[in-house]
Amino acid sequence: MQARKGRSGCGGKSTTKLLVGAVTVFVSGFVLGRMNKAMQNTAPLFLRSVEEDPVKQKCEMNYWESVSKREGTMNNDWYQGFYTTYFDIDATFFSGKKFLDVGCGPRGSLEWAKASVERVCVDPLARKYGLFGVGAHEMVYVNSGVEDMPFPDDSFDVVATINNLDHVTDADMAMDEIARVLRPGGTLLMIVEVHPTPTPCEPQTFDWKLTNQLVARGFVVEKEWHTETYPKCKCGSKSCGTASMVDCPIFDVSDPTPRDGFLGARLRKQT
Repeated sequence: MQARKGRSGCGGKSTTKLLVGAVTVFVSGFVLGRMNKAMQNTAPLFLRSVEEDPVKQKCEMNYWESVSKREGTMNNDWYQGFYTTYFDIDATFFSGKKFLDVGCGPRGSLEWAKASVERVCVDPLARKYGLFGVGAHEMVYVNSGVEDMPFPDDSFDVVATINNLDHVTDADMAMDEIARVLRPGGTLLMIVEVHPTPTPCEPQTFDWKLTNQLVARGFVVEKEWHTETYPKCKCGSKSCGTASMVDCPIFDVSDPTPRDGFLGARLRKQT
């Protein structure tokens, strides 16, 4: 499938409706990185978008509400390691770059990347994340699914999808859009859970050849690795989650037992 071209919205010439906190405003020719400075310093931006599957939304919100009750103010200290150590990238790599995180959740995944010129999260629940204090974050939140992002072609230098691609409604559309908004020569950082059975929160299932689908969309794989997770690898009495990428052994392909695992990859979009 070919990535769709010529998207208007953020960066387009038409008037775009935005929600800033509880105030509705209209911005003509909105361009990321050229926002009014006062607007940047007051609150994240929330864009209107197509509604997602309500069952999946409820599942996701139930998860984040349980995290909020357990932690209070959500911690985000470990995110820098996700985007650097896991992918063999130094933090200086992100300096001066336009950085998009797909399906970031409300923790503030890019708060650490202060040297990036733009830090943007696109998430279909972004508007609801106000309940969890995202208004205190410096990064920008955009309310949209990855399947139809409101950004022009080639908008970002780095796109990350961390434990998100199996959560989307349409994986083919999601990968098309990621390829569209990433500039030629840009970097895609991907961690995805490979599980044999779909769930309400994780309706997409993949095999270990997922990166072939991105290669078909014009990417080159620079690094790829597969790891075990629960039940073969545990952190205490529970799953290691995304930390399986560094805390768990390489996935044992000789064991035919159906089970979950994690796939990580750093890819570059060809010029």
